[in-house]
Amino acid sequence: MLILPLLALAQACIKDFPLQDEGFVLTACLPEELTKVTVSGKENGVYPVSWQAGDIIRVNGVDSRPLAASSSKARFSFSADPGSPYNIVFGAAYGRTDAYELPSVCHCDGDGISGNCMPMYAVSESSSFTMKHLCCLLHLTVSGIGQISAISVRSLDSQPLAGCFRLLETDGLFNGTTEAECTSDRVDLLLPANMITLGDKLTYYIPVAPVSKCGGIAVDIYAEGGKAMRATVLSGVSLEAGKVYEIPELVFTPNIDAPMEIADYASLKAFAARVVSGERFLRARLSADIAVDADWTPIEGFKGEFDGGGHTVSGLRKALFNELCGSVSNLVAEGNISISGKDDIVTDENVSWAGILTNRIYTNGTVLNCITRGSITYRQWGKELSVGAISGYAPRGVVRGCVNRASVTALGDGSASMNVGGMIGRIYSGVETIVVDNCLNEGAVTAGGTLGALYIGGVVGRFDAMHTSSISNALNAGTVSVQQSAVVKDVINIGGVAGLLKNDIARCSNYALVRQRAASDKNQNVGGIAGSVTLSVMTDCIGAGSIVCEGAGTGTVRCGGIAGYAAGDAAVSSLELKNCIYKAQMKISRADHAVEAGAFTGLYSIGSYSETSCVDSGKIIVE
Repeated sequence: MLILPLLALAQACIKDFPLQDEGFVLTACLPEELTKVTVSGKENGVYPVSWQAGDIIRVNGVDSRPLAASSSKARFSFSADPGSPYNIVFGAAYGRTDAYELPSVCHCDGDGISGNCMPMYAVSESSSFTMKHLCCLLHLTVSGIGQISAISVRSLDSQPLAGCFRLLETDGLFNGTTEAECTSDRVDLLLPANMITLGDKLTYYIPVAPVSKCGGIAVDIYAEGGKAMRATVLSGVSLEAGKVYEIPELVFTPNIDAPMEIADYASLKAFAARVVSGERFLRARLSADIAVDADWTPIEGFKGEFDGGGHTVSGLRKALFNELCGSVSNLVAEGNISISGKDDIVTDENVSWAGILTNRIYTNGTVLNCITRGSITYRQWGKELSVGAISGYAPRGVVRGCVNRASVTALGDGSASMNVGGMIGRIYSGVETIVVDNCLNEGAVTAGGTLGALYIGGVVGRFDAMHTSSISNALNAGTVSVQQSAVVKDVINIGGVAGLLKNDIARCSNYALVRQRAASDKNQNVGGIAGSVTLSVMTDCIGAGSIVCEGAGTGTVRCGGIAGYAAGDAAVSSLELKNCIYKAQMKISRADHAVEAGAFTGLYSIGSYSETSCVDSGKIIVE
């Protein structure tokens, strides 16, 4: 294994001045180490460096205009000066000013950086600066005989390799350290035309996050005929940003039993039929993207292992799985689902559940590193409703490293409560454990119609599991709102991460708008993280999304940058907020409402309450 030094800059980064026809200009040079996007092999022992046409940087929250051409030094133009000093990010995440993303699914055409992403940052008081790298590259070469369909790399000690990472600050400026927020320990390479014939050596450059003393990387190579190979590399190596790590050439030699291969819609239906017939513990793996048709029926009673291989199942008008008791990983589930009756959902006498990936996670159901896209809309029909893109209901199991990019909409009929979450509608269990960790919601979450009790959140609508259940490292970047036209009959609980929380929470953040617009004569619990909480500790939570309460009516508004309302019960007599940050704007239209508003908690009714090392840099407006 070699760690290679890389190209020095071809041209020094010297100060450039704004040109009149470009507006304000910042000049960004690439670092001396590593490369940005283009890799076409070494030239005289080093790698070439280049910005690419279309690249943008984000400076103090403002995006530059896209570059018109490739170069080693780039002039990024803005309509106005973003303001010095400059916090600069290339590869910024979903509107954030303080985070970047590394893809967990990379499309690779041979030589070149998979995913076309090499995140960088800089801090400067000058209009000219040199970027610093935030990730490293794995240089992988595969040779042998056969047709390769997919390659994946996975951290053997669950270290994060991809996902979202927050840039930490000192006195408002990036300090060079990062914190993993919603991450994956695996990166899947999708090959062109789903298959590459070995003969000549195949070379890939895979961007991954730095890892201190890596416990090893497992490289899985899948080929035709169910053949597969696994190799362990880089054990005990510290992966540092700004370096390329040469993995010794892997000669494809099948050494593990591959799961059942699902390459098309017909084989997916055949797999589902085998599960329903009683083969519930099957192992299967997607080897291609698959589009289903309107006749798709959710897979029922699955208890085995389903590896998506980074591929997509699209066209879903019903959930991919009905009740999931097995493991699903590394899959993209995409669909536009509209439900207005009791068909094609999991239900019992009093409750109904619906999702895009699965309607319900049960027993030891596990969802790892999955993505949902598209939309799901549910019209209530006389029962308690729980709806979310990953799963409608989850009384036990694990959801980890998942991302939702689908919109979630629930329209009530006033008959019962509604639990609406970007990822999971409701998590409830009196004796079992459900764990939600390292998850991100980017989809808009909306409730309307006639509302009974409402629990709505960016990640989870209602989290009232007991015992050892937990939610941590969850992040919301999708708007959470109640429609202005909604008719409200009962209490509203709305939060950036969750509507209701009854479990301790750690390292969760909201960066999106939380908006309650409906007229209400009932209580409204509105929070940047959670609307209502009955728990002991909220740790390292960040409320950075605006909060707006503008509905008419006489109901009391309890509004907080972290929690709207905190209550105790027989088991909970105190609440401590530790290292929490509120840094957004809260705007409340008083109308005839009584208002209880605070930077961290709007109102608490609990034995003891404390804030430890919390920071308030937000703003509260009551009109």
